[in-house]
Amino acid sequence: MAQIFGRIDESLREKRIKLDLKDRQIISYLSEDSRVPLSSLKKIVKLSRDSVSYRIKRLIKENAIIRFFPIIDLKRFGFFTFHTFLVLDERNKERNEEFLDYLISLPFVKNIIEYSDIWDLEVVTVAKNVWDYDEKFNMITSKFHDIILEKEKMQVIKGYNSIHLPYQFYRDANHDFLLPEKKYQDIKIDKIDLNIMQYLCDDGRVMYHDITKKTNLTGVAIAYRIKKLYNANVIRKYSCQINLSSLGYHWFTFLMQTKTFNGNWDKKMKKFVMNHPYIIRAVKTLGRWDFLFYIVAESPRQFHNTAKEIKFEFSEILRTHDTLLTYKEHYFTPLPKYVIDDFRPGARDSMPEDFYMEISE
Repeated sequence: MAQIFGRIDESLREKRIKLDLKDRQIISYLSEDSRVPLSSLKKIVKLSRDSVSYRIKRLIKENAIIRFFPIIDLKRFGFFTFHTFLVLDERNKERNEEFLDYLISLPFVKNIIEYSDIWDLEVVTVAKNVWDYDEKFNMITSKFHDIILEKEKMQVIKGYNSIHLPYQFYRDANHDFLLPEKKYQDIKIDKIDLNIMQYLCDDGRVMYHDITKKTNLTGVAIAYRIKKLYNANVIRKYSCQINLSSLGYHWFTFLMQTKTFNGNWDKKMKKFVMNHPYIIRAVKTLGRWDFLFYIVAESPRQFHNTAKEIKFEFSEILRTHDTLLTYKEHYFTPLPKYVIDDFRPGARDSMPEDFYMEISE
């Protein structure tokens, strides 16, 4: 079976995987804590340890679960997130394929999404500041100026939610979870910490003794460092990358421009997003669009209802909006190589404490 790299691929919808309640519970609990021990998971789903292990392996083999990884707050390393939407000249298919391969190879690229609308690609990148981002993207446009017809740039200001399954999936799996109550802690992070997080990104369920084989640290030292990063909210949580297409979902991106926005609307936005059954991510951005909502739905009608809800809840401040249908996610990484290669302790700019407490995928 071909390896799947992204969370959505419309060409795979006919390969939808049949899941029973136990499968859904396993996926939902792993999505909220991918390092949960089998001994704990078996009690939750009421199966034997071997049965749980077998089901996890089957879900991986069938590409329902793509991989396990930690969600890391990249702002803690002095990096910010930028979204760039592109319109491409598709007359030269080989040149477009070359462009996609080039983007995937770049160490500062975090995410690449292909759309079936006016925009062809959304490229999510990390950079140390706007000048760094501008330099990186000028390099891209200079190399492929012949096929890039139009671009739209946005910088993420803050996030309201970042999960990998819609809340409705958790509800259907009888999984009523609470987000961990962790507070921001300003801790010293070194290159060893980053390397350990990279090992976790390669396999979020890796055992400590397997990491010791790649470092000069003991298992106790590695466990201490990981716990320190988790308690300080550098590692937000442990999750897994889910093949949403195999679960029967479509992915939509809803872009919204507002007339105004203040603290009261900010609280309303956070509450609305955090409780919505189909919004998996929402960010406030600096650029033409003020908000990006990433929505998964089992049907166009379900998405239509979600869009109607957003427009109703924020009708007083809504100026305009747009919708994009995702065709395929070509690439996703929780920790771009650029963050590791260019990391310098204490390199982040001085920011308010609550700035770093926002969710940053």
